Amino acid sequence: MRDQDRRGHLWLAAGLLALLAGCAGFSSPRAPVVSASEDGVSVAAQPGELDAQSRQALESQVLSVGAGDALPESVEDVSQAQGPAPAGLTPTFCRNLYDALEGQTRNRQLVDAGEQRLPGYPFLRSDRFLASFGADFESTLAASKQSERQAQSAALLHSPAFRAWLVQMQRLDAQVRHLEVSRLPAQSFPLYRHADRHALLATLDRCGPLLVAGLTPADVPRVLAGAKVPDEYQRSLRALGLYPITGIGVASSIRNWEAHQRDVFKRQRHANFSGRAAFQRYRPAATPSGADAWRTAAKVMQTVQRDALGIPQFSPAQRDALFEAFVPSFEVATVNDSDRIGRLQWIDLAGLVRDPRERFWLDVDTNVPAVYRRLTFTRFGKAVLPQLVYTIWFSERPMESGSDMQGGRLDGLVWRVTLDEDGAPLIFDTIQPSGRFAMFFPTRRLVFDAQSRKNVESLAEWVYSPIDEAIEDWVGETWPGPLSLHVSSRTHQLVGIASPGKTWGTPVFDNPPYQLLPEDVLRALPVPGDGRRSIYNQDGIVSGTERLGRWLLWSMGISNMGAIRQPGHQPTALVGRRHFDDPYLFQKRYRRVPVPEAGKR
Repeated sequence: MRDQDRRGHLWLAAGLLALLAGCAGFSSPRAPVVSASEDGVSVAAQPGELDAQSRQALESQVLSVGAGDALPESVEDVSQAQGPAPAGLTPTFCRNLYDALEGQTRNRQLVDAGEQRLPGYPFLRSDRFLASFGADFESTLAASKQSERQAQSAALLHSPAFRAWLVQMQRLDAQVRHLEVSRLPAQSFPLYRHADRHALLATLDRCGPLLVAGLTPADVPRVLAGAKVPDEYQRSLRALGLYPITGIGVASSIRNWEAHQRDVFKRQRHANFSGRAAFQRYRPAATPSGADAWRTAAKVMQTVQRDALGIPQFSPAQRDALFEAFVPSFEVATVNDSDRIGRLQWIDLAGLVRDPRERFWLDVDTNVPAVYRRLTFTRFGKAVLPQLVYTIWFSERPMESGSDMQGGRLDGLVWRVTLDEDGAPLIFDTIQPSGRFAMFFPTRRLVFDAQSRKNVESLAEWVYSPIDEAIEDWVGETWPGPLSLHVSSRTHQLVGIASPGKTWGTPVFDNPPYQLLPEDVLRALPVPGDGRRSIYNQDGIVSGTERLGRWLLWSMGISNMGAIRQPGHQPTALVGRRHFDDPYLFQKRYRRVPVPEAGKR
């Protein structure tokens, strides 16, 4: 350990020593950001109202969500019921159906924690992106007089933007319902007069829009309140952990890691490593040039339909084109199998474990290189911008010793490309699935807003980039498109970015083209035999990936710090507050600058 790191830990230890003994029962935070490898390489339902004929009509509507069927990758993929609803399908029946389904998912511990359920509105879900629009609508009501609230609520309810917002939340719930229903075991059926999951989903796809259509002005304030998403930081933990004091030591360790990463990036830019590791290269089936990538994305962004909120409604073909345009390559320093990427899978341990709850073991099949993709959105000014998220997985982060604060089962790297309105990249950023080691790589279109830094606590993690120039200038590409990402051995941190094909080290071994898979499959991953299970538990954590660091850094206010976390539950700062899915993450930190004409096309 370097002397700088040691001094940072002394500060931390001084603040925590008197507290740790009495706080062992707390669920806690994440692994400290103190070490990168030194060389950079290492219910019972109430009776329903359907007659036999109507019930038969419902049960004949089949959706393809069986155990072996494809799952919706986005809200646009959720099947929408066609034609008029059966006469017996009423709001009361639908609410009873949702209650019955909620009872099953909770009793069987199948609740998906990824998105926010709206209390009292089981057909709606929110996330931080959608919650940001709710905040806009709520400000409209707050600005009106109390006597005018009902009229304002009625006007808001019938406005195109608010209706579009409700539709987005309903379809988000439908998407997650498909995932949850796909995980229900066969013995869950019949469920409220539905023989199987196909019939159940067919009814739900009619019930959701029916219940949205039945909302009244009185529902508006309650929906707005329920759509808010709490952050991942617990003030009680920070207060108990003397955060203002212990945060000093943590911040010192973070600054040391940042300086080290900056040095690693610089060395890698000029040196070719050899002799310490084999460098495994993972590429997509095809890698377009930066100019071709931008032209593809520009065409998609010019033709895509948008709803009243400005949210792009990508078709599957358009979504595929975007992901394929900016798909990265990975070059990983490899010393053993823990440094090889692969496809996640459940392994049956029947006969090897006593506890049936531990029968299935989550593993990484390194024989099948895979990258997982996810489409999200962010906001910048008045624009809604698409984000392409790519994630790779490793079987573990090996522990260097019994006291390693960051080692443990499963590891990964998340790479995100945020596109501008014209389809060109606006900014790139990365984290690890725990939320740690966030780094930002802006293009020439953005500059750091120094004024924004003055509005947060001085030691807070705000913006960190290991390079001191725009990413185009760093990689020497006029058109920033698909990039080659260099990943360290053991720590699996991003330690370099280059143009595709530029070698980090030798010897280099090429692997078969990796599979590009929908990330949501991990929320309903097939298990041996029959059925599906999510890799995440009801707290949004991958069970078994806890790190020792959680016992040391719980005072930063993040429960189970260091564990692998589900998207939507990824805080990215130990000091300060920051979330990976904050819809204003970049707007808070950067400002736009004019782009030379040559840089636009």
